[in-house]
Amino acid sequence: MKKNIVIAALAVLALSFSSAARAQSALSQLGDEAGVDAAPLSAQLKAVRALAVQPPLTIPRDAKDIFDGCSSLDVKTFLPVNPQMAAVLVQTCLNHAYAQDGDYRVTASVARFGVRSCPMSGDAKTCGAMMEVLGIKITVAGAIMTGNPVLMDLNFSLAKRRGQLLGFYAIVDDQAQLLP
Repeated sequence: MKKNIVIAALAVLALSFSSAARAQSALSQLGDEAGVDAAPLSAQLKAVRALAVQPPLTIPRDAKDIFDGCSSLDVKTFLPVNPQMAAVLVQTCLNHAYAQDGDYRVTASVARFGVRSCPMSGDAKTCGAMMEVLGIKITVAGAIMTGNPVLMDLNFSLAKRRGQLLGFYAIVDDQAQLLP
C-alpha cells in the first residue's frame, strides 16, 4: 500500500516539472531513494508527455461571410457578366479570403450542376424538380484540419446570398480530406 502511494506521489511530482528531461531525472532519483523501480512509471510519463504535445482542438465559432466586403462582387460592368468572368471575380475574392498556404486550395470554376427548381419556395421534401444550370463551383481540395471553418464559412456565405453569386448559381464542392 505504501509503495503505491509513493509511486502515485512520484508521478504527480514528475508531471509538475516543466521540462521532460528534468521530470525524468527527478522521477528516477526519487524512485532510487524510495527503493521503487521507476522504469514503468517513466514510460507512462513519456506517453503522457507525447499526448500533451498534440495541438488542442479548436473551439467552434459562428460562420462568417467571406464575400462580405469583397469589392470584386460589387463590380459594375457595361456588358453582362458571363460565367467565366464571374468565376474569375469569385476567385479574386477567394484569394483574399484564403491564403495559399499549401495545405488546401479553394478554387472557383465554371461547371454544370443540378439545383432544385424551387429552391427558395416551399419545403425541400415537396420540391423534387431539378434543373441543370451553368454556374460557379467552388472547390475545396487538399488537407483540412478538423475544426477548420473553411467549408462552414463558404456554405454560410452562399446561403446568405440564396445560393447565387453575380447572378449565377453557386455550389461548394468538398474534395478535402479531414485530418484529426
